[in-house]
Amino acid sequence: MTNLDVVIINWDSTPETLSCLECFRSWSQPPKIWVVDNASADRGVRALAERFPTVMVINSPVNRGFAGGNNLAIRKILEGGEDGFILLMNNDAILEEKDAALLSAALEADRRLGLIGPVIKNCGGRFPSQVGGGRDISRNLDSHVYLAAGSTGPAAEDPLHLVDYLPGTVALIRKRLFSRIGLFDEDYFFGGEMADFCERAKQVGFQAAVHYQASAIHHLERSSAIRDNLHVYYIIRNRFLFVRKFRQEKKGRLLAFWSAAGLLLAGAALLQGRTRRCRAIGLALWDAWTGRVGNQNRRILPESGLS
Repeated sequence: MTNLDVVIINWDSTPETLSCLECFRSWSQPPKIWVVDNASADRGVRALAERFPTVMVINSPVNRGFAGGNNLAIRKILEGGEDGFILLMNNDAILEEKDAALLSAALEADRRLGLIGPVIKNCGGRFPSQVGGGRDISRNLDSHVYLAAGSTGPAAEDPLHLVDYLPGTVALIRKRLFSRIGLFDEDYFFGGEMADFCERAKQVGFQAAVHYQASAIHHLERSSAIRDNLHVYYIIRNRFLFVRKFRQEKKGRLLAFWSAAGLLLAGAALLQGRTRRCRAIGLALWDAWTGRVGNQNRRILPESGLS
């Protein structure tokens, strides 16, 4: 695999990032790796540089989220030309070289594809699962496509399955696609930006697909109450952003739907005594209707000290 650049985001999770980087040591053709540190408080950037001196580390003075953090590295990568691919990796994910090779070969063989991902095997959380891409986020709260254990796809002879979007956990993207449609929309900050990117790719004739014969491991041990409360805020708020950008013909109906869904979720959280979650959902609805975008971590959980 030539002209492959890997981008990994680090945010107060240096041990996970170091573990992720270790998986590339066994590759026969190591890619060029970029780590973007999103203003981490754990001061782990020095450890990254010491253990992996060939890794390109970009220090962001502020937390730019998934979209903004990846954009920092992608801009640098594109300065070297548009040939080849960019592999986005969560720092708590592991991808073997053989699986990366399957993804790369599929992109090279099928010009209609702009990006491709493996089956994501989530482990370490409360509910282990296998995810094969995602469905339209304007209509689905849980937009993941869940696969039964051992699933080989819709047809054994065709392992590629087109999807509405790919999760950012592991995704291989043509470099030239970024030049064609632009980088990730930083208004989302976290969650929804990959769906947005895939929607823009479709508008210029490129599809997203999952390769059912390739897989990646995603460790969910870091999930926490803080993480869950942040997730629900961005999931709700960013649905409104996506609808306004791409679903104008059904905007009124969909905005009403997400408003009602948010109120129901907030009410359920309140009944369960989950006051932080209820507050996060309330903020999401308020910000969705008032047009507030970007990083809102400190407003969601002011006592946490998160950047």
